[in-house]
Amino acid sequence: MTQFIHTHEHSFRQARSGRRTPSVLGGLVTAPLRWVAQAWVQHRDERLLQSMSDTQLRDLGISRGQIYLAVRDGLDR
Repeated sequence: MTQFIHTHEHSFRQARSGRRTPSVLGGLVTAPLRWVAQAWVQHRDERLLQSMSDTQLRDLGISRGQIYLAVRDGLDR
C-alpha cells in the first residue's frame, strides 16, 4: 500500500512556477505586446492564404474575398 506524505506542495508549486500576481504596470507592458503579436500572426496568416490558388482556397471552403474575415473573425460553419 502506498502512503502519501502531506506537505505544503501548493505553496511549493507557486514558488516554482515563477508566476506572480498580475500588476497594473505589468498589464500596461504586456497588453501592447500581445496586441502586436496577434496582429503579426493575423498578417502572416492572411499573406499565406493570399498566396494560395483559388483551388486551394476552395478546398479550405473560403473564397478570396473572405480571407480578411476568415483570418480576423473566423468563419461560421
